[in-house]
Amino acid sequence: MSNAKPFGRSGFGFRVSGFGPNAEPRNPKPGRQVVAFLRMAGCLLLVAGGGCAAVTNPVADGIPVRRLPAELLEPSKADEQTIPLSLLGQPKPPVYRIDAGDVLGVYVEGFLGERNPPDPLPIHVGPLVQARDVHRFSPAAGYPVPVDDDGTISLPGAGTLSVRGLSLPEARNAVRDFYVENKLLKSEHARVIVTMLTPRQHQVVVMRQESSAFGVTTEGTLATSKRGTGNFVDLIAYQNDVLHALAETGGLPGLDAVNEVVIHRGFFRPGDDRAAVLAQLESPAPLCGGEIVRIPLRRPCGAPPEIRLEDVILHTGDVVFLEARTDDLFFTGGLLPPGAYMLPRDRDIDALEAVSRVRGPFFNGAFGVSNLAGNQVQPGLGSPSPTLLAVVRRTPGGGQVPIIVDLREAMLHPEERLIIRPGDILILQEKPGEAMVRYFSQTFFNFEFVWKAFSSQHTLGIVDTAAPDRLSPQLPTVNILR
Repeated sequence: MSNAKPFGRSGFGFRVSGFGPNAEPRNPKPGRQVVAFLRMAGCLLLVAGGGCAAVTNPVADGIPVRRLPAELLEPSKADEQTIPLSLLGQPKPPVYRIDAGDVLGVYVEGFLGERNPPDPLPIHVGPLVQARDVHRFSPAAGYPVPVDDDGTISLPGAGTLSVRGLSLPEARNAVRDFYVENKLLKSEHARVIVTMLTPRQHQVVVMRQESSAFGVTTEGTLATSKRGTGNFVDLIAYQNDVLHALAETGGLPGLDAVNEVVIHRGFFRPGDDRAAVLAQLESPAPLCGGEIVRIPLRRPCGAPPEIRLEDVILHTGDVVFLEARTDDLFFTGGLLPPGAYMLPRDRDIDALEAVSRVRGPFFNGAFGVSNLAGNQVQPGLGSPSPTLLAVVRRTPGGGQVPIIVDLREAMLHPEERLIIRPGDILILQEKPGEAMVRYFSQTFFNFEFVWKAFSSQHTLGIVDTAAPDRLSPQLPTVNILR
């Protein structure tokens, strides 16, 4: 009989013997079928044992989430809230107390101002329009008299007078009494005025590592510019605190910055030996003589914030630092799209949310959503969804431990939903049973057989399957038993 002609999209024709109403029965030996089945099973085992990811997964043997020790669990942020921002400031006293750095407006008739003819009283008025970063003070009168570092003022003709800790009315009485005691003025004719011309100020440096531009990528919203900013801030008395320093430099830390304020104080004070400070910076030993204060901006609900008043008060030479979040990343691999993804700052993200965030296969028959050219529904029975998620987590001692998360169990039991920690590596693989089911479903059930029977001794069949473009001229003969 002549060979059948090839036809169809990817099929080939073949001759079938032993099928039809007039065909002769064939009784092949049962032993050949058993041998062929054993050979096929052996080939499958060799292929699976040689490199199947589900069988040779190096992180498949890990610790289940329910058996994980407490020190390897990430604490939850679900009950955290922002602290009251008033804790970052300082209470304003009932009256202003004079100290070093203040500039007083003083008028003493005959000494700070002529008596005959009388000089007009100097008046100081601030600008009507207040510019940014410029303080507007109340109107004042008198000649400027600065308060020295020791808290005293120099009065013409009388000497020095200590005014540290006094209010303005108390300072006025002290100046008048000082001149009267020195018999320079008579109490009934003494004209003395003391006002606050310029209150003392504290200059601090605020350094912010926040990003100035962001971009939307497949890995989420990421910073595209890390230039940062730096500001010299002059804070007047009773406003020299963290609250006012942040308010004048951009507010609270952004989402790409650590949600805490770091204060470096005492490292660079006036009068320090510059050579000694530079030598200390170049040495591998940690800095000494200074203090680093960390103020977290979020605390668990109901927990008293551990913030002292002396921690938030700033002085000249202090550095306020807002650090960028550069290490809060988790990494993905395996059946998940490989990449590095930023963790949220103020909320938790568990294993299920992490798989969904990176657009991984999630109970969808292992269909990759990024495959735009693929079919939405696979032919045949479909593939099982991979549920073996291995999380490689670093330990405090510098080692690492694999943690096994069963996505199916995590969907049913909340305690199995492991909270992801910065630095975790998520690897999604199939379980051996899922891999075998997928292999058999794709190999044996995704063939489309179309048979056309004729009322003759022979039957022509079509197999729609993948085959090389070039076939040998001699087509094989397939025998099918009745």
